[in-house]
Amino acid sequence: MKKTFLLWLLAATFAKALFAQERDEFVIGNIKLETGDTPERFPQKKHNLAFENARFRIAQFTDLHWTPKSAKCAETMAIIRAVLEAEKPHLAVLTGDIVTAAPALEGWKAVIRIFEEARTPFVVTMGNHDPEVMNRDTIFDLLMQSPCYVGTKGPERFRGRGNCAVTVKGGDGKTHVRTKALLYCIDSNDYRPTDKHGRYDWIHLDQIHWYLQTSRGFAAYNDRKPIPALAFFHIPLTEYKHLVDRKAYSGEFREAGIGSPEVNSGMLSAFIEQGDVMGVFTGHDHDNDFIGVEQGIALAYGRVSGADAYGTLTRGARIIELHEGLMRFDSWISTPDGRGPVFRYPPAPTPDDERSSP
Repeated sequence: MKKTFLLWLLAATFAKALFAQERDEFVIGNIKLETGDTPERFPQKKHNLAFENARFRIAQFTDLHWTPKSAKCAETMAIIRAVLEAEKPHLAVLTGDIVTAAPALEGWKAVIRIFEEARTPFVVTMGNHDPEVMNRDTIFDLLMQSPCYVGTKGPERFRGRGNCAVTVKGGDGKTHVRTKALLYCIDSNDYRPTDKHGRYDWIHLDQIHWYLQTSRGFAAYNDRKPIPALAFFHIPLTEYKHLVDRKAYSGEFREAGIGSPEVNSGMLSAFIEQGDVMGVFTGHDHDNDFIGVEQGIALAYGRVSGADAYGTLTRGARIIELHEGLMRFDSWISTPDGRGPVFRYPPAPTPDDERSSP
């Protein structure tokens, strides 16, 4: 018993040293978990993301398919600005397929300028089309120059770029406050080199390892309790198909299917084991915007945002509002025409749930 306690104490001490002390304003950035190096100071310090009146609001924009030489860019810009003005989010998350045509550098500068002019902090996850027109490293080098960008390029030894954990502090108004929520931004990659295992790539084991180590590190510093979290990436998990099969969702399902990888790499099971991620938010399938709960975790699509993207849905964004200190969020679709119905997590139990409980 004594030996077990000492081992736990050593592990907890190591985790605190590795992830540093929040009173010194060190948070998870481009961390080097396996080497024990001190984590870099997260660029998020440019914007101290924090709860306000016990709420933190996120606007998820997805699939802008910004085409710099298209006249429809003005329409996409107006949609984003209308949502930002109506919802006044604390953060915007752009979940992939942002700039999908040349000249890409011009396109990315235009998109970045929208959020800088609105003074809205933002973070980006890669889509499958973004790297087709501009190198991942070049995209993130550009993003990191923006004073409004709160993500990182991510640990370079792991697959993809932009894998990072964005922290949201408590809203008590103090300068040094504890992390109360985490937003995991993950690169879902793009295509397989051959069709042997399907068309789309998946979130790889090294990325899942990064998530597990990051989640455990934050929990170790939080008295071994998981910190409420959300996850954002572009390509939906294979488990989205389960919601369709069960018809256990609310919102639109207009696509012929779910554009997920054919290989299940275990990302959802990692979320379940850690117990911190309440919801997963993706894009990719423009005519889907549904949300439902699979194995206790909400799986959701954003609302397609770009006028140059295919699809029949009115352009807009998904809004997610976190509740401070609780494993709880509300979500709805927002367009220039107004708001859709509110989805509440965790959902209220149905009569069938109550009958099946012990």
